Amino acid sequence: MEFTRDSVCMGDDIDAPHARIVDLPPGSTLAEALGPAGPLPRYLASASGAWITWAAEAEGRALAEIDHCNAAGPRLELRLLVPDGPLTATRVHFVHLRQRPVG
Repeated sequence: MEFTRDSVCMGDDIDAPHARIVDLPPGSTLAEALGPAGPLPRYLASASGAWITWAAEAEGRALAEIDHCNAAGPRLELRLLVPDGPLTATRVHFVHLRQRPVG
């Protein structure tokens, strides 16, 4: 599975589109692949003292919104926009939607 993501600031632009190949067990569901126990807490960019909201998109459709923060350790909250089921796409792109302060 290939993950790509938007940049969150000018200093982050140097590595855009931040492509990474991740190994997921066969038949992984959206919740397993995109949730807090999956690879996202280590992949998604964070900003000091802020929650960043991402949209996960694959094959031209939005799959989920994800709130990510590294304050007091990595935290990730997943909101699926489609029914949970096997993730069959070979590429997921994460669109930077917004940032908000922690607290």
